[in-house]
Amino acid sequence: MNAKEIVQNYKDVISPTKIAIIIARAKKNGLPEDMVEDVIQDVALEIINFNYDPEKSNGATETTALTAIIDHKIIDIVRRIEFEKNFWERESHTIEMEADELRPLQMSMDIQSALKALSPIERQICMKLINCMTINEIAQEEKWGYAKAKKIVAGIRSKLAGMNLKNYIDEK
Repeated sequence: MNAKEIVQNYKDVISPTKIAIIIARAKKNGLPEDMVEDVIQDVALEIINFNYDPEKSNGATETTALTAIIDHKIIDIVRRIEFEKNFWERESHTIEMEADELRPLQMSMDIQSALKALSPIERQICMKLINCMTINEIAQEEKWGYAKAKKIVAGIRSKLAGMNLKNYIDEK
């Protein structure tokens, strides 16, 4: 189903602008085009019940808040697909989407969400860790003491663990 057909089918339930945001986020996050309608169905109730309150938004626009809701749903969908894939593999069955195709997508989405939750300095340090820099090397490059660099890395680990992203934490 193409974007025009999707808008036509859902225009009485969700505004075309919101549908366009869902389609764009699904594509940006790498979901196959044939899954866009599934994403809309999964997100529809949350969007219908969503009431933007500028006073509670911490400065976020309505579009930003909607995008966060949509991204969380997409992450849930990807995780559900991977769970189902793993279930069927354990049962010696096959499924169309290979786990190797989903893992990079899920990892990419998890990392994007995690980076958004970090402060600018934490984001900068996280990128250095991703690029295999040690705490010692980071401290030297930033002209910090080792203890400060270690404290920031510990904060990053704590936030990632709090987001249930322990798979991406190297405990060394």
